[in-house]
Amino acid sequence: GNLTSRVPARVDITITNEYDSPPKFSQPSYSFFVVETDPVGTVVGTVSASGADAVQHVQPIFSLVNDLGGLFNVTQSGNIVLLGSLDRQKQSDYTVVVEARDETAGGLASVVPVSISVTDINRHGPIFSPSTLFVGVLENATLGTAVFTASATDSDDGTSGHLSYSLTAEKFTVNASSGQVTLSSPLDRESVDTFLLVVSATDKGYPPKTALLNLTVNIEDVNDNHPNFPQTEYTVSVSESVVTPHPLLSLSTTDRDVGQNAVVDLYLRGNVQSSPFGVLADGHLTVQRSLDRETRSVYNLTVVAQDRGSPPLSSTANIVVYVADANDNSPTFFNSTFGFYLKENTAVGSVIGAITGHDADVGSNARLTYNLFNPSGVNVFSVASKTGDLVLDTPVDFETTIATFGSRVLNATAVVHDGGSPSRSATAFVVVRILDVNDNSPRFVSSVRDAYVKENLPSRTL
Repeated sequence: GNLTSRVPARVDITITNEYDSPPKFSQPSYSFFVVETDPVGTVVGTVSASGADAVQHVQPIFSLVNDLGGLFNVTQSGNIVLLGSLDRQKQSDYTVVVEARDETAGGLASVVPVSISVTDINRHGPIFSPSTLFVGVLENATLGTAVFTASATDSDDGTSGHLSYSLTAEKFTVNASSGQVTLSSPLDRESVDTFLLVVSATDKGYPPKTALLNLTVNIEDVNDNHPNFPQTEYTVSVSESVVTPHPLLSLSTTDRDVGQNAVVDLYLRGNVQSSPFGVLADGHLTVQRSLDRETRSVYNLTVVAQDRGSPPLSSTANIVVYVADANDNSPTFFNSTFGFYLKENTAVGSVIGAITGHDADVGSNARLTYNLFNPSGVNVFSVASKTGDLVLDTPVDFETTIATFGSRVLNATAVVHDGGSPSRSATAFVVVRILDVNDNSPRFVSSVRDAYVKENLPSRTL
């Protein structure tokens, strides 16, 4: 009411935090294992909790809400301690509830469940036998293809003998229960041809034990690469005079596959029987039959490279062969005998006619040079060496020809040479007949002549 007093008195004031909260465990639940033969005093596991709000530095007080008949206890450091004997055959799993109380926060508390599994003694570890294996898989295997099934043994009973498989590797996975290793990414042997895998088998004993399997996976080749020529177009030249067989071109190929898939055979496409060319087993393109440039000067060949895979793969290269000329043809005159008529009044330097020939070769082998030989040694006419024109060098007179040359028919021998090495030649006969022209007036043998005639002869008497 309104009563007051002036007598001194002691007043205790306690300041509390309106946001007080209970301690907080480090995780919402705990799971531990304990071996059934572990002795009393064994620490099964440890829980931890922190104080609340402003008094986080204060260690909470731990206690068991249910001690399961004194089988377990918890220390103030959070250690859960075994206080009795265990028999896994009677009970293999326990759940205790641990309480953490903060006396400085008004006695606020929190609890956490702790699962304790009783295991038998993990006397043996898993065993891979053998511990190193080699397996193969085709490079075109589809994803999910089973590569190998890892199988380890463990002599323990119960959970200690239960195994779990694991694998950390590129392109492969393992089923944790069955140990089956399967393909998880596409393969390419030409990029990577071997994978070294380590498969782990871990038992479920306490503490768990692990065995390792070294698994080498060899990627087996599939014929997925064509043979390749260094180039697809070739040009070569060969003389028509080569002696067969004659190597013309060395062909090579590469194939990224291996084994029979990389064994490459070369052959000519088309009618091989009619071709003068062939491909040997060592890859040499050869001239196998004689060539004649005058019959055919260019060949277009197609060489096929085919591997021995199944099915086989192939590629082609085109080869142009130019047949070079050899001086294998002699020049020939168009006529074996050339006959000309020469009028006696023909001017010196005039062309009487032409003695010409031809050569089936080409180039210098067909470049012709003409010469003329007069058997009588009288050089009345000559021949132009490049054109074969027959030119009059000396004046002729029909009336004096016989006296001068012994005949009105002049003979000579024409020779033609080609420019080959060695040179080849041919000959022909040249006949020139000298013709008369009316270049002389009639005349009397004598300017005075005496004649006698009898009288009384009839007219017209000689």
